[in-house]
Amino acid sequence: MNEHSAKAEIRSLPDVSIPEVFQPYATVLGLYEYDRWQKLRAWELSEVWRASAGQQSHILKIGIARNAREITIYDEFLQGIEAVPKVIDYVKDHDLGIIKLQDLQAPNLEQAPNEDGYEMAAVQLSKLRQATVQTKGQGTSVSDHLRDFDRIALYERRLKRHRPVVLHHLVELYDGFSPVLTHNDYHTKNLIYTGGDVRILDWSEGYVSPHLGDLYCLISSAEGSRKQIVSAYEQASGEPNVHWQLTIGAVCWLMERIRYFLDGGTEEIPIAKEWTPDLVNDLLMHCEMLKEWTKG
Repeated sequence: MNEHSAKAEIRSLPDVSIPEVFQPYATVLGLYEYDRWQKLRAWELSEVWRASAGQQSHILKIGIARNAREITIYDEFLQGIEAVPKVIDYVKDHDLGIIKLQDLQAPNLEQAPNEDGYEMAAVQLSKLRQATVQTKGQGTSVSDHLRDFDRIALYERRLKRHRPVVLHHLVELYDGFSPVLTHNDYHTKNLIYTGGDVRILDWSEGYVSPHLGDLYCLISSAEGSRKQIVSAYEQASGEPNVHWQLTIGAVCWLMERIRYFLDGGTEEIPIAKEWTPDLVNDLLMHCEMLKEWTKG
């Protein structure tokens, strides 16, 4: 993996086919070789493009602020992990990051639903967690989740009565499980099934935490059987209490997402305003489920 300083040569661009956002970095990233550009996605603080030359193509991603973290995630956690696209090159420039990736040129599991693919994604998640175990105390903390909870409770008062139960289960989670790399957007749109393997895309939201919110993301976006997906994860991981982990993991993931949207994330993703009420209802439902685990 190569890194280039933002102080590298900047050249004026006669080639208008290169998108404007990439033009200052065209030389250091070798972008003059491409003659076709296709925008795949664009949010307020990030864009994803496919750059092609003949039969060859790569994915170019540019992100600002938290959307530039993918480079750091690759550097710190994903070296040698085969389940992710290979990094060809990248640039860091203050709070901006550009990463050039292998183009897998295959539909994701949202575009091409496949029950075998869902189960393989659960197995791949287990492998990823086992490969990225961190020392206890790293990453998120119980206090981080409680701050998310308290912020959301200002928006949805019905949540307040669940605080003692959520705290109880958070402490149990952090006492009993080691932190691992959490993808934090482990939905079918970010999973490519090749028939014998699953590749995981888009690590810009990743962070370290012990919770199993990634499995919740997979189940909530898959069209397959929840039971089969959970069973595939259980068999691959050998972890205890996976159904409980799934419940508290859903609570952790939902709290982080909702808090992010409430604190300005909808400016980056405007449609998230429509998602937030449903996410809050889902959070309330999983808090009720935690109450049942407490009784048990």
